[in-house]
Amino acid sequence: VLLMILATTYLGCGATYLFFLWNGIVWGILCSGCFERYGMKGLIFVAGSTFPQAFFYLPAFLVLAVYVCDLCKVLYFDKNDTYLSKKSIFYRFLIAGILILSVVIIGCLLESYVNPFLIKFILNLF
Repeated sequence: VLLMILATTYLGCGATYLFFLWNGIVWGILCSGCFERYGMKGLIFVAGSTFPQAFFYLPAFLVLAVYVCDLCKVLYFDKNDTYLSKKSIFYRFLIAGILILSVVIIGCLLESYVNPFLIKFILNLF
């Protein structure tokens, strides 16, 4: 939601790049820490803990990043567009935002209801 709000400001593209940079750093630290501590079992645990919801989160965040950068570029950096085209792009962004939020909610539901069973199954393997 914060990226969607920042898309309407001058900082939209920069915030998107920082979001993906931060997520990459966090995932790198998580995977390397689990691998260092538990070896290959740690990587299997990380993969299992993100398995079902990652198929929803990753495409949703990538599509969100494209829309955020496009909206920010049209609103602040493209001087050739008219008010009408900016308005239509903003409405497309709102519709895409609603769809993206619904996909993220589906990912949250999978994380809440399916993921605990997968974690228990993976922990029983160890």
